[in-house]
Amino acid sequence: LGSVEVDSRIYRLDELYGAGEAGELVDFIGKAVEKLKLAQKLRWVYYGVPYERDGREEFFKMPPDVVDTLISMMDLVGPRDEVIPRARELFKDSESAMKALDAFEEVLDALSWYGVERYTADLSIARGLEYYTGTVFEIDCPFLGAQKQVCGGGRYDKLVEEFGGPSLPATGFALGLDRLILALERSGVELPSPSRADAYVIPLSPEVLPYAVGVARELRSKGLRIEMGLLRRRLGRELSNVDRLGIPFAIIIGPEEAKRGILTLRDMRAKEQYELSVGEAAEVIRGAIGR
Repeated sequence: LGSVEVDSRIYRLDELYGAGEAGELVDFIGKAVEKLKLAQKLRWVYYGVPYERDGREEFFKMPPDVVDTLISMMDLVGPRDEVIPRARELFKDSESAMKALDAFEEVLDALSWYGVERYTADLSIARGLEYYTGTVFEIDCPFLGAQKQVCGGGRYDKLVEEFGGPSLPATGFALGLDRLILALERSGVELPSPSRADAYVIPLSPEVLPYAVGVARELRSKGLRIEMGLLRRRLGRELSNVDRLGIPFAIIIGPEEAKRGILTLRDMRAKEQYELSVGEAAEVIRGAIGR
């Protein structure tokens, strides 16, 4: 497996693996990865930030005292009552930093109002987007390993204005849906398979299509998810399709229903059907799906 040098010591990974020292091996790899991550974060500090000037690439390097402060800040990770005092000591000579810490503590206070007590104050977080202007946050599921972050966001006061809008302070976040689903699955949560619609409208002939479209629009206006069959298939095939899609109700509209201003509502689970008004059908569907 090769070797890795950390703190001037050589660890032979194959020896640890061969000796069955799983705990020591995992701990060593974890620490090595953290050091690599830290080195990546601080690469621009040591080598400078590249920028172009008069067609030439130049590098801006930070003063050594600023570098030392940033490195120290990377270690400010842990419980609030430990991190904040250390941060105030580190930045005691910076008025702007102290104001930022005051604002940060206000955010932490608000977390407790909403019952959020289990969190880590982490001053090493640096989001990958430059529009953030204040507190940023990340939500992790540790058992996902390297892909543990499932949510991230923060404060951005100038983003709307930069895109031509008014000066409008804002906050936002993004969820990683694929990671959330993976986390739920690994937690043993069974994800329900929701039906794609609440009801499926089946017009039996082209003549009733205007009325069927009106029925679908009215049901949608009442908050229901409605699909409509437009392939003009036989009723039996349409009902089989509704059943295959897992949609709980079929709405059958023929010339008689259109003439009387009603519809035929078929419960696909109970295999029963009723002649109802559009309003009555909406109430039945809502009651069945719990909406």
